[in-house]
Amino acid sequence: LDINYRTHNGILAAAAGIVDLLEYFFGNTIDSMPREKGFFEGNRPILLSETAEDDAAVMILGSDRKQSQIEFGAHQVLLMRTQASKDKLPSFFDGILATTILEAKGLEFDDVFLWNFVTDSKATQEWRILLTFLVDPKHDDPEHEKDLARMHAAEKNKDVKGMLRILQFSEQEHHIMCSELKQLYTAITRARVRVVIYDENPAMRAPLFYFFERL
Repeated sequence: LDINYRTHNGILAAAAGIVDLLEYFFGNTIDSMPREKGFFEGNRPILLSETAEDDAAVMILGSDRKQSQIEFGAHQVLLMRTQASKDKLPSFFDGILATTILEAKGLEFDDVFLWNFVTDSKATQEWRILLTFLVDPKHDDPEHEKDLARMHAAEKNKDVKGMLRILQFSEQEHHIMCSELKQLYTAITRARVRVVIYDENPAMRAPLFYFFERL
């Protein structure tokens, strides 16, 4: 394995999980990517699944907004997928470093806060292919039967609205996910220390959050 001194194993594991998805579903569209190992251990992406928008802002900016803004531009960035998404940001993010994923390509930050990436996605049901990947017996993962049971149990949550059901994959019908996963990979790998993901839509975020929790 190549040693990565730029970031830690928590972020690298999340990035490797996305590469696994790309190779599994869209292997003919990407070059084989070597796995990297970090020199340091670290946390996987933080998923704000039970956090209201205002609370997410406090976590990102801190309780002292003026002081937190001084720090924010140098080491932290708020990432979203498009300029339209940026224009919709709540007013309490005015003045901080907020940029699209495309604009951040090639840049690095200590902390990356990914805001409404799935909520603002043009893909909807297509995100369920992540669950299809998890339960494929070809992975020889003894947890895949438990995953099916967990998904079935989670369906009782009315907020999930059917989004934790596996989806039969069709490359032609679900090709949008190739670019979605590549964008997600770019966003996560901008971070050196910490990735925090906030999505306001419980149903839309369910497949991605479940996938990251299982890494």
